Parts: sequence; structure tokens; C-alpha cells
Amino acid sequence: MRVLEIILTMSALLLMFSFVSGKLFLKVKLVLSAISIILCAAQLWIEGYRWQMAGVYVMVLLGMILRMAGIIRGRSQKLLSAGQKTGESAFRSLKRCCVVAGTATGILMVIGSAVLSSTIPVVKFPDPAGPYAVGIQTLHLTDSSRPEPQTPDPGDSRELMVYVWYPAAAKNDRQTAPLLHGDRPSNRKLTSAFAGSLGIPSFSLDYWQYIHTNAYPNVDWLRSEGPYPLILINHGNGTSSLLHTALAENLAANGYIVAAVDHTYSTAATLFPDGTVTGFSESLSSDHFIATGTQLGNVWNDDNRFVLSQLKQQFADYIDTDHIGIAGHSFGGAAAYEAMFSIPELKAGIDLDGSLYTLTGPSRGKPFLFIESEDYYNRKKQIADPDIDAEEKIMNNARLSGGGKLYIKGTAHFNFTDLQLYSSLLKYTGMTGSIDGGRSNEIVNQLVLDFFNSHLKGIHEDGEDAGTDAGYVEEVRP
Repeated sequence: MRVLEIILTMSALLLMFSFVSGKLFLKVKLVLSAISIILCAAQLWIEGYRWQMAGVYVMVLLGMILRMAGIIRGRSQKLLSAGQKTGESAFRSLKRCCVVAGTATGILMVIGSAVLSSTIPVVKFPDPAGPYAVGIQTLHLTDSSRPEPQTPDPGDSRELMVYVWYPAAAKNDRQTAPLLHGDRPSNRKLTSAFAGSLGIPSFSLDYWQYIHTNAYPNVDWLRSEGPYPLILINHGNGTSSLLHTALAENLAANGYIVAAVDHTYSTAATLFPDGTVTGFSESLSSDHFIATGTQLGNVWNDDNRFVLSQLKQQFADYIDTDHIGIAGHSFGGAAAYEAMFSIPELKAGIDLDGSLYTLTGPSRGKPFLFIESEDYYNRKKQIADPDIDAEEKIMNNARLSGGGKLYIKGTAHFNFTDLQLYSSLLKYTGMTGSIDGGRSNEIVNQLVLDFFNSHLKGIHEDGEDAGTDAGYVEEVRP
């Protein structure tokens, strides 16, 4: 919870208790109501509205209304007769019960809001574990040589949004970049589309507008330490590059340029500079995964080739073109594996819990690391499928080319994205595993960094498999 949210919640609880406390003077109760209203207004103005806090907002407003209504009615009424005293006594008892029940309901609503606000917080990304400040730029690229395969208009060219993180010069006390890069209406369209793809109410992700990253927008590059190796990041099918912010920032803080490509119509939602938001168009079939995966993967790797060529032109002074790698999650990891063989510039790659659609490899491989979730590793052992057998053979042979295969205990599929940082409740849906999200994020970031350090920078870690063993107890190499 944010600071004012905590203070407002405590004030709301005191306000609720004041309705059943006979020891407080009316003026004290009125002051407490006024303080709660002022805190509520301040929280809404400074930090912004969150639906998770709705119970607190309602009870503060209702509490103030009831307090003012009590003053208007008067504090008490005189009893007219002994007979009336009996009836009045019964009425007072009933009224007292109603007040207690209402107060209890209000307290539960406030506590419920506090629980929701704590378990679905405004995410604070972990600080990157590197010596450099991080900058970020957003690119809108159009490949006029390729038509957009997902739209009926043959005149539509393939358009892409690319997010570039890099080692930055002095921060100059600038504010860090928000997670969402558009204006308020555009961001609302983005989060609404994202929520729709997840099957949740459109307002559910509105609070993402308050999330800030650790990167500084459009700051100067740190020239003194360049040129830098380049890493391309591919999101999973139906997700977004936004969900790999922590990984990208950590790599950039350790001396890499990182470019995350939003593969248009394969994301939950992508926001373009003109305010257009594209959604998700399913292109994969579980019954024909190899065929449909190959078709979609070709589109993605055409994206990767185009983006790579554009980056080499725009940032020629900063990119070490002899040391370029690629990483991806889920289908993005499978695309990264195929790209290693079809894009010659790529020297090393990582698949984060992705099932392969390319089940052959070159005669002489490049270093490639497969990092799986424990959930996927265990499920594969229970399935008899020749494609899975072929995939396992590729992964087991990766060690021969300087790569490797491992899984992380307690993880599920989305422990390789930033979603694990968004809410601890996700483990109950099966999207993330039993491992703490912060711990999993730390492990994945370090494994990815060590591998690329080994194969793109020549910084080797001690161990049997250079760049694949970070020494975590949760790391298992079968």
C-alpha cells in the first residue's frame, strides 16, 4: 500500500470505531470525521483513485454523512413518561444493535480494502542489481516492405512498438518513466484491452497508470563504457513486452542494450503513438502447434530481423554488433530458439519456459540456455509425445554447444514475467508457483545475466556450466 493509503485506512478504522465508542466527545468524533474526509481527498488528489480502496472511500464518505445527520437530529431526546421510558429503552437497544452491526460491516469493508490494496498493490519494481543508471526510449517502427498479415487491407504495412533500455548517463534528478507510456485516455484503452484479454473487468488494471519503473525516459546514453552488447527480448503469445521490464532494466544496469519487441496482434494489447490500441489475434492451434507455430514464428522473426536492422542504424555508435543475443518467454522463447539459426548476427539465446515448434537444429549449434518452470518440467514427464521427446533431446544436447537446461523449484509459467511481482494471489490461480515472486525474479535475472555475461562479454562464472549455475538452491539441472 502507498503511504497515504495506509494513513487513510487507519483513519477510516478509527472513524468506524468512533460510532460505537461512548467515551469520545461529539466534537472529537466530528474532528475525526473531518480528518478522514481531508485525508481521503488528499489521497485521491496526490496518489490517485484505486478500485482496491473503494471500501475505504465509501465508509469515510458514509461516516461523515451519518455524523452530520446525527448533529442535525440532535444528540438526545427527553423522555416524557415512565411508560415511554420502557419503549424508549427498547428502541435504544435496537438502535444500538444496528449501530454495532453497521460499524462491524464498515470495519470489515475497510479491512477488506486494505487486504486488496496490499495483495494487489501498485507495483514497485526491484532496483536493478547493476552499476549503471538505466534509460529508456520507445520506438515506433514501420516495415514498409511487409504487409500486415493480421488485417484485411493489403495496403497496411507491419508496424511495431519497441522499447529500448540502455546504460544511461547522469539521471539529472529526473522522474523515472511510467510503465504505461501514453496519455490517460490512451492508457485506459490499453489497460481495458489488456483486462479483456485476461477475462477480467475492464477497470481492473486502471491502477497500472500509477506504476513507475526504474528507467529514466530519453536520458543521454553513457558513452564512456560503450559499445554495449544487444539483447532482443520476445514476450509470450498474448502477453506484452511490459511484463519483462524488470529483466530488461537489470540487463541494462549491467551494461547491455535491451530491445523488447511488441509483436503486433500477438500481444494482449499494444499502444501506438496515435492512440490506436491493437488487441490479440490467436494464431496458434494446440492441435497443429508445429505448423501454426512455424507460421507465426516466421512473422515474429521477420519482426526481429527488421528491428535488429533498425537498431543497428539508429544506435550504431552504441551497439557492439559482434555480440548480440536473444531471450524470450513462452512462445517468445521458442521463437528465440529458431531465430538463433535463422538470424546469423545472434550469438547466444535463452528460452524461458517455452515449448519449441522447431525440433531440429544446425550441425554446429550456438550456446542456448533453456530455463523451465518446475510445473512444466513435471508435466512433460507425464506426457508420451514424440514432439516432446524431440524437444527434450534438443534441450539435453544444448550443453554440448555451451548452453544448458535447468528448472527452478516452485515456479510456474508466469514466474518468468513481471506478473509474479503484481500480486501474490496469482499463485492460487496456477499462473505462478509457490516460490516468492521477488525471489524468483532475482533468480531468473541473475541466471540470464550470467549466461549473457559468459557468452557475450567473456565474463565466466565458476562452475560446471559457465553462465548457467548461479548457485541458487532452487536451481535444478536434471
